Amino acid sequence: MMRRAEELARNVKLVDAYRGNGNEYVRARNPFLVYEDRKCVPLSELPLAGDGVYQGLFRDYLTALEDAEANAPRIAELENALRSRADELALEVCEREARLSHYTFLSTQDVPGWSEALLHDAEFKQLSERYDELSKDPQGNAEALRELEDAMEARSRAIAEALRTAEATNAAEQARLKTPSRAESSVFAGDGVHGSEHADLAHEEGGTASGTMRGQSLSPRAAGNTLKGRSRMRLS
Repeated sequence: MMRRAEELARNVKLVDAYRGNGNEYVRARNPFLVYEDRKCVPLSELPLAGDGVYQGLFRDYLTALEDAEANAPRIAELENALRSRADELALEVCEREARLSHYTFLSTQDVPGWSEALLHDAEFKQLSERYDELSKDPQGNAEALRELEDAMEARSRAIAEALRTAEATNAAEQARLKTPSRAESSVFAGDGVHGSEHADLAHEEGGTASGTMRGQSLSPRAAGNTLKGRSRMRLS
């Protein structure tokens, strides 16, 4: 039992670090977002990479950065637009969570992506629609409603557990990638490398990141130098 407790504690630390790294990574790629959250929603939980509006603005931003001095007003305009769009996406996340708060019997699950996954889950959707229908006569349908509440809670927990398992697996893999082998450590010790980027660009935002750019604070000009070379990769 003690070994299991130690393993759980170690996993919690790995996941906490993984989430923090994800926020840092998104902020480093999007320096104009400034903070690690928008509207109290962590950056790593915003679906920036999958949002067409945000991606279009970001492409314009990269183009403007090619001549940061001449395009300074346009850059400022685009940064404001990108921040506004990020805030809109954060509010959409909050709205999804508010929709679930209607079902007061559901326990909140502290795992990124839970509310979105639950609302898009076919089984949960079917249960919730039936629950909403029977709620029109709560007294007459009391027993059926209790059964549906139990089923909805069970489905919610199952989805959260699946997300936690995937997150823990990714966190452990990231930690493994950041730990050099004995042969590699002798190389890293002398080559001036202060960190390595194991980045899966398909997950830079919108959930988790497989790499970080820890400690970077980029001005528009510095951001231009950094981001222009990545413009052909998965944006932002």
